Amino acid sequence: MSMHSRRAAWRPAAAATLTALALAGCAATPTGMQPVAAPVAGPSGGASTAATTTGGDSASGAGALAGTTQARPPITGSDPITLAFAGDVHFEKDKLRRVANDPEGMATLKPYLAAADITVVNLETAITSGGSPLPGKPFTFRAPASALTTLANAGVDVAGMANNHGADFGAKGLADTLKAQASAPLKVIGVGNNLDEANAPAEFVIDGVTIAILNVTPLQEETTDYHTAADDAPGVAALVKPYTSTAAKRFVAAVEDAARRYDVVVVFIHWGTEGERCPTPKQFEVEKMLSAAGADAIIGGHSHRVQAGGWSGNTYVNYGLGSFTWWLVPSDPATGVLTLTLDKDRVAAKRAAADPDAAASVFVKESWQAMVIGESGLPYVPGKDTVARLNAKRDSLLLCSKLSATP
Repeated sequence: MSMHSRRAAWRPAAAATLTALALAGCAATPTGMQPVAAPVAGPSGGASTAATTTGGDSASGAGALAGTTQARPPITGSDPITLAFAGDVHFEKDKLRRVANDPEGMATLKPYLAAADITVVNLETAITSGGSPLPGKPFTFRAPASALTTLANAGVDVAGMANNHGADFGAKGLADTLKAQASAPLKVIGVGNNLDEANAPAEFVIDGVTIAILNVTPLQEETTDYHTAADDAPGVAALVKPYTSTAAKRFVAAVEDAARRYDVVVVFIHWGTEGERCPTPKQFEVEKMLSAAGADAIIGGHSHRVQAGGWSGNTYVNYGLGSFTWWLVPSDPATGVLTLTLDKDRVAAKRAAADPDAAASVFVKESWQAMVIGESGLPYVPGKDTVARLNAKRDSLLLCSKLSATP
């Protein structure tokens, strides 16, 4: 089955519908991609995302995941699996507000966002028309719930909201965001009614390969000061130094839990320093922590600059995707779409390994489509010479990023 066919089978079923099917015990699933059983609240020691009971098949019919006594689904097909990622998205000012209110407002980007099996973006805005801006913030962003439909129609499957603008409009804005999340036509992660919900991954099964995508922010700023999720409070998933808080320890535990339950674990992260092209010491620190917890890929942004991507040991790391849809054309408008290729044979080898942490990287290739943000606030692919220049600039950052260009 082609990648396009897999997405066509998946696209009509919203996350809420799949959860309802799973809870109802329905075994019928879209061809190629099957939903994993719905997330459940975990114990106080860490987030638990639902695999299955040990006595039978999962509610979705996909078979039990790792961490149970039953085998994972068999891996099928020869087509590679691809995951795509794009950077900071918001819908500020009139030109992008029109995009947010138009279901096909991002149609020009669909060829780049819909080609992969799973596509993830950083949604850097509260989803609300109310609330009050967080005090002390020079920039606060919000968008209507219709923006989630615009993203889904452009080919986006997952929107991460653990970032420094996801709760810009306070408790009211956060409540509206969570209401929109509950009925969204795509998966919204990194924010929730409590800590377990904020830490819960977006879950996919493609051709038997089980994939979890988690979202977190390590930034110390107003969002994490006022709206870090807790057991009894809504907010964002946070991993703020000195990493001894309940939120930080529970997120690392959630990654460890996902590494036991799924074949592939991706952490989509909002990190770094604005305007910087090379990683900070804190980013190196966080990367080592999450790699040790079992992340197969750590991908994110925040600097509004394209930074390097490559391999650190057996973990794929991307330090900066740049802005993506942005109302202010930045001094450096470079951006792009990152696509990672997942090797099924390596996934099978990791399953069979006595020490999965020592297995070779399951990601065998990265592809970067260089783009530039235009006056419309939307990115486009420039001419070949500009693309070549942008690619060379990105490649030159591998050294300061301490990454390898190949697995």
